[in-house]
Amino acid sequence: MKILLVSNFYPPYFIGGDSIHVKYLRELLVEKGHSVEILTNGDAERATERAKICSSPEKTRGVIRIKTKFWLIRLFCAKFLGFGYKRIVEPIILKNKYDVVHFHNIDLFGQNLLKISHINKIITLHDDYWLNKKFRNDVKVICPSMHIYKKVNSSRKYYVPNFVPFFHKKEKNEDYYLYSGVLERHKGIIDLIKVFNKAGKRLFICGDGKLRKYVVRHKKPNISYFGRLSHKKNIEMISKCKALVLPSYKENCPLVILEALSLKKPVIARDIPQIKEITKDNLFRNNAEFEMLLDNPKKGLLAERFTKEKFYEKYIKLISRRENA
Repeated sequence: MKILLVSNFYPPYFIGGDSIHVKYLRELLVEKGHSVEILTNGDAERATERAKICSSPEKTRGVIRIKTKFWLIRLFCAKFLGFGYKRIVEPIILKNKYDVVHFHNIDLFGQNLLKISHINKIITLHDDYWLNKKFRNDVKVICPSMHIYKKVNSSRKYYVPNFVPFFHKKEKNEDYYLYSGVLERHKGIIDLIKVFNKAGKRLFICGDGKLRKYVVRHKKPNISYFGRLSHKKNIEMISKCKALVLPSYKENCPLVILEALSLKKPVIARDIPQIKEITKDNLFRNNAEFEMLLDNPKKGLLAERFTKEKFYEKYIKLISRRENA
């Protein structure tokens, strides 16, 4: 099949796990013999400082980066008014005659991309942005968690959890805990700093966001802040950590947990429904329980349903469907 994946960002530019998922998905589909192209928002890449990684983007074959003249105006219209790039993107899609057009996070393109007609459309909901939207009948909706699935207003929604592609790696554990993700209030960053400041245990923090200054200002010497790292470096740090910590108050199907479990690393996370879909070990309800779990967390193990084989089995059936809308 000829498949187009559309996403706000694509590595080496990324903010959250959605862009890494698109990368994983492309690699999987190419491995299975499909022709895959990426369409990403070059305007968003140059406008969003915290999406930038040390390495600059190469002119990768099969990656289309949309860049326009009045890009700040377009991005504003896309984000807050729901339109901005349809007239640019639609001719590209129709000209290339893709068998499947798979949208991911596209709020920086404008949600009206979903109104492009005469194509086999799919969207994956990576966050809560789409929960209050009503989807047309010609759009198939992938929900990576049952939490999202139950809330989405669509007659054509499907539960397909995220996946990770690599095998277990054997690394010698080093004496540090790791938080890797955006630094936002809903991620439990304030609780994270409070718990590790009190416990005195070694914590590495990787990521960026609105609470970066809070982290730098309030962390004690046992906490090291590394900023935003490349995905390759993130995986290396996960493979060597004592445990991954994720005190988020809300999530979907976080890739960083799947990556840690695939590396057989303990995951210490908040007891919320989205996390319990992935693991029921090492879950806490308050900061006291969080601190207690640091001493002897149970080793992690990735469930089979989060492997690339299980994902592809569901995905290929879904994209091959041609129901009448």
